[in-house]
Amino acid sequence: MAIHLMTLCMVIEEGLDPCRGPALHKQMIHRPVFHRLEPPTDRGEVTAADVASAGDADAHVERVRQWADSAWRAWQDHHETVRQWLSYSRSDLERPPT
Repeated sequence: MAIHLMTLCMVIEEGLDPCRGPALHKQMIHRPVFHRLEPPTDRGEVTAADVASAGDADAHVERVRQWADSAWRAWQDHHETVRQWLSYSRSDLERPPT
C-alpha cells in the first residue's frame, strides 16, 4: 500500500505522469522505510466499480482521476507519513519534471 500511496502523492500533488508509476515502484521498493498504516474506515466516494461502469474512454479516464483523488483524500490522516517516506525514497528517484 505504501508504494501506491507514494505514487498517488506524486501524481496528485506534483503532477507526475501516472504512466511513470510502475517504473518508480521498482525504484521505491529498494529503500523500504514503511510500516503499517491503519486503513481509513471510509475508502472514498469513488470506487473501482464506478470506474468499471464508466462509458467511453474519456469517461473512463475522468473516472480514474476521480477515483485517485478520492482515494488520496480518504488516506488524508497519513499524508505526512507518506510524504516522509517519499522524501526518504527520493534520493534514488528522478524528480518529476516541473
